[in-house]
Amino acid sequence: MSDPVTPVIVSTPLAVIAQDVTPRQKPSVYPPPFAAMMQGRQKRVLGDLFGLQNFGVNLTELAPGAMSALRHHHHTQDEFIYILEGTGDACHRCRRNLIKPRHVRRICRRQW
Repeated sequence: MSDPVTPVIVSTPLAVIAQDVTPRQKPSVYPPPFAAMMQGRQKRVLGDLFGLQNFGVNLTELAPGAMSALRHHHHTQDEFIYILEGTGDACHRCRRNLIKPRHVRRICRRQW
């Protein structure tokens, strides 16, 4: 007879004010010298706070001229970008697209 499984109860919030979440302490997970290219980026990892495991949610603030990420793609997840304020360039397949407040940008998995 096996022991009953004890459920693990993790306390996660129901809602937060995203701006009040503490920014990630390590500015980048990129190795040197690429990490230096992420200066001017402040990231709040919201998905981890809620225990999300199937997709990530981040609030990323960029100083003028800063980059949110280096060129990359995901094998199993799409990427979704929503611009709150300011403007930027979304580079996709060697094309630059201007993105503005209230714009939404989807990047399909496995696409550059």
